[in-house]
Amino acid sequence: MLFSLLLHITRDIMNILNIKSRILFVFILSILSIRTIAIDAQQAIDSLRNLIPKTQSDAELVRHYRVLAWYFSQVDQDHLDSTIFYCQKSINLSEKTNNRIRLGSAYFILGLSYYEEEQFEESLAAYLKAYEIFEENNDSINIAATYNNIGLLYDLAINQETAIKYYIKALKISEQLKDSMGMSVNYNNIGLIYKELGNYEKASWHLKKSLEIELKLVKKEGIAQAYSNLGKLSLKKNNIDEAYQYLNEAYQLFQHVKSADSRIDILANFGAYYIEIQQADSAKIFIQKAIREGNSFNRKRRQAYNYFLLGRYNMLIEKYSVAISNIEKAIKISKSINVKDELFEYYEAISQAYLKTQDYKNAHLNLQISNSIKESRHHETVTKRLTHFEKQAELLRIQAEFQFEQHINKSEFEMKELRLKLLAQSTIIVIILLSALILILIIFFRNKTKANKLLKQQNEIIEHQAKELKISIGHLEEREVELEQSNNSKDKLFSIIAHDLKNPFNIILGYADILNTEYEDFNETEVKRMINEIDKSSKITYNLLDNLLTWSRSQQGKIEINKELYNLKHLVDRSCEPYKLNANNKNIKITTKIPLDYKLFVDKFTISTIIGNLLSNAIKFTPEGGLIKIYAESDNNNIRLNFKDNGIGMSAETTHKLFSKERSDTTLGTNNESGTGLGLFLCQDFAKKNGGEISVISELGKGSIFTLTIPISKI
Repeated sequence: MLFSLLLHITRDIMNILNIKSRILFVFILSILSIRTIAIDAQQAIDSLRNLIPKTQSDAELVRHYRVLAWYFSQVDQDHLDSTIFYCQKSINLSEKTNNRIRLGSAYFILGLSYYEEEQFEESLAAYLKAYEIFEENNDSINIAATYNNIGLLYDLAINQETAIKYYIKALKISEQLKDSMGMSVNYNNIGLIYKELGNYEKASWHLKKSLEIELKLVKKEGIAQAYSNLGKLSLKKNNIDEAYQYLNEAYQLFQHVKSADSRIDILANFGAYYIEIQQADSAKIFIQKAIREGNSFNRKRRQAYNYFLLGRYNMLIEKYSVAISNIEKAIKISKSINVKDELFEYYEAISQAYLKTQDYKNAHLNLQISNSIKESRHHETVTKRLTHFEKQAELLRIQAEFQFEQHINKSEFEMKELRLKLLAQSTIIVIILLSALILILIIFFRNKTKANKLLKQQNEIIEHQAKELKISIGHLEEREVELEQSNNSKDKLFSIIAHDLKNPFNIILGYADILNTEYEDFNETEVKRMINEIDKSSKITYNLLDNLLTWSRSQQGKIEINKELYNLKHLVDRSCEPYKLNANNKNIKITTKIPLDYKLFVDKFTISTIIGNLLSNAIKFTPEGGLIKIYAESDNNNIRLNFKDNGIGMSAETTHKLFSKERSDTTLGTNNESGTGLGLFLCQDFAKKNGGEISVISELGKGSIFTLTIPISKI
């Protein structure tokens, strides 16, 4: 949404470069990547400040002030005063020189700055001035961005009727311009409005549209925020399993999230999830993390919601007085910055807390306030406005379909005329053919008597052959179904492998290209980090290809099973040794408890492959400092080798699909280790070749137990 604005600022910086100094080269390049602004920001700021006293042209001064304001806005919260100061200088000089284009950009940056400082009324005033100027210049992209940000401010003040008006305007412009980022933002905002209205189906549709666009753009921060919002919606719908899946996806991308608001939202939403499932300890951990982030970035609105969650946590552990104090703090913060969008929830929650303390007067008073805020939200008017917008879009679609149908009808009319001509010609030909057919039938019936005996004999032969053919066809159909199922499974599996191969190759190619073209721009630490990423991705790719080769050989029947009698403990110790380094890197303790007299009559290679894969998976999904237990037990018929971990565990649905080739999802490990699940297919296949099987018992958040069961040798 801010591409046009960034383009203006980039152009300004290039103009400065043409006028003054090669020494600014490094910091000017950094404007092309928001992530690198903070690294060279101070150098850039100092350089620009040195240029200002030497600049005589008003136009150049405007550019300098505006670029300085932009740099200060990207550093941190402590520089907001400087951002506003230089925005104001740019505004004053732009008005003096009547430079309307840069004046609009300066007001837009000023609006962003006031928003970051949570001075929402001042932010709205700046955005409205920016809009007037963008409208004069028909600057559609920045008009859409301004509409969206104005809508956000009205939404905070629970004036949703006005907010949705601006969101819809912004969405229409973004769709006309095919601005993917703009459409994603507006789909997200409209989805959140639907969530507040209680229309969860439409909220889900709009939020998923936003996620779909972010996935196509491969914007990890946007993807994380979309997953977080979908997780919060699932909590509203009381769909706990779905909420966990979305929130977990968001948390997996947490390290890529730079926006303070987004980081706080992800942590707070996870805290709300654990409150819903009544896991107080986990809820407390995430809420405290969210509060620390809020304090670091001075995000008052987010802090209000965090203290509300802290109040709900204290209600969960029955500390109602503390809960009341927490929620009162949330209300006080919201009122101080004039934000009302979640106040009714705060008053409703504090009413419940008073009810638990049998303070019925305060309970009733706060419930009345909550209901009063709900009634002021104009839900009916907002719903009508959204419905009207959707009906307009539907009307345009119907009109397009009607025009298309008219075109088709015209073509069909012309085709009917042609058919009538052809029908007349065809009728004559048919009459001739019928006459010939009648003549042939007369001749045929004369010879029928002679042919009956021969036909009877032939019919008996044909019936016998038909029975044999039917049996053969049945066998062929069964084989065809088996082959189709096998091919579908392999196609599905190869699509998973292709997807997982793509990610490490992208990392390898990306970092290799950067090192090849920009090596001198990075220090030794950064180069080592890139080489380390290339090394990790290469190993991931190699392990995946190794598993794929082994699986391919197994499917082609090229792996021979040579069973011999082996001591189970010695076999496990040798098979686990290559994986202990990975366990040590994550500070994971591995213990084994296998009786020395346990022996198995198995193929050494395939069983070693199974043991290695099961241990590798346990390490992958066990957090830092975790524990993995390998132990064996037996009954009269079988020996069971167990791999027990205290890792992240799995839901019942994931466990059910674990060994199915039809599944398409994979889960990242606790240190973002990736994989396709191919190893488990191999393990199950090898287990069956040895007369055994693999089973799993798992609970989400409490770890898993994978069990290899092998029959006891009769030898």
